Amino acid sequence: MNKEIGRALLRAGLAERAVMACFGVDVVAHIPRAVAAGRRFDAQPPPGAVAPWLLAAGGAVDAALAARVLGPTFGVLERGGMVEIADGLARATVAILPAGGHGALAVSDRFDETRADAVLPPDDSSHHLVSALPRGRVARWLDLGTGAAWAPLAAAGRADHVIAADINPRAIEHARRGAALSGVAVDLRVADLATGIEGRFDLVSFNPPIPAARGEHGPRHRVGLPGDDLLARFWAAAPALVAPGGEVIVHAALDELPELPGAVVIARYTPEGVPGFAVTRWRPDAAPGRRVVEIALTPTSPHVPRSALEE
Repeated sequence: MNKEIGRALLRAGLAERAVMACFGVDVVAHIPRAVAAGRRFDAQPPPGAVAPWLLAAGGAVDAALAARVLGPTFGVLERGGMVEIADGLARATVAILPAGGHGALAVSDRFDETRADAVLPPDDSSHHLVSALPRGRVARWLDLGTGAAWAPLAAAGRADHVIAADINPRAIEHARRGAALSGVAVDLRVADLATGIEGRFDLVSFNPPIPAARGEHGPRHRVGLPGDDLLARFWAAAPALVAPGGEVIVHAALDELPELPGAVVIARYTPEGVPGFAVTRWRPDAAPGRRVVEIALTPTSPHVPRSALEE
C-alpha cells in the first residue's frame, strides 16, 4: 500500500464528501446507522457508490464491476488481502474510511467485526476528540490508545512529530496501512499506554474505550489486562508526559476524572439524567482553575468544538 493507491481510492469515490453524500451522513462514524436505516446498495451499485459501499460500509459488490470501477487498484487490494472474492462477489476484509477532508484514509476492521481484538472504525467519541484538538501546529504530539490512528490521520499536519501508540498489535498493523495510503508520517508503537516512550510532548491525547453499557457510543474493543483501570493509569502517567506549556486532551466518562493541578476545562455534552461524557483539556502549567462547560450538540455542530475548551 502507498499514497498512490490512496489517491486512486479517493478518485474512485472514497473522498470524504463523496462518502458522506453516498450514505447521507454528516460524519463517517454514522455510516452503519444509515445502512441500518435503509441507505444500502445491492451488488450492482452505481459506479460512484462502488468504493463507498464495498470499502467503507462493507457491502458485497459484483467483482467484475468492482474491478472495472477501481481498475488496477482492485487487484492491489485483493493481493493485499483487503478484498476477497467468492461466488463472483467482492467483499472487503477491512474498512477503509476517509479521515478528515484532506485526503487521509484510515484502515480498521469492519463495522461488523466481533473478534475480541477488533480495531473498530471511528465512533462519535473519535470525532469529539479530533474536533477538540488545538488548531495550531505543535512540535511533538503523543496519541495514546490510537487504534487505527484515526486522530493522527484526521488531524494530519498538526505536529512536527507524532507518536501514536496502542497495546493492540492489530491496531498498529491497521494504522500502518492507513498511514501508508495517506502519505502521512506517524511514528507507530505497540505499547501499554506510554511505556517505553521517552520525552515530553506539547500535546497528549487519549480516547479510551467506552464500555457498551455507557452512553450511546457502542462497544469499542481493546486488548488489555484483566481488571485494568486504564484511565486511572493514564492520569497517573500524564504529568510526566506533558512538556512545559503543553496540554492534554481526553474524551472520557466524567466520573473517571481525578482532581488535577493547573487549569482544567471540562466540556460536557451529554444532558443531565444520562451517563456523563465530556472532553477534558488539562494544562498543568496554567493558572489553577476548574471550569465545566455544558455543550448543546446540534445537527450543524454535532461534536465538542475546540472553542469550548479555550478561555
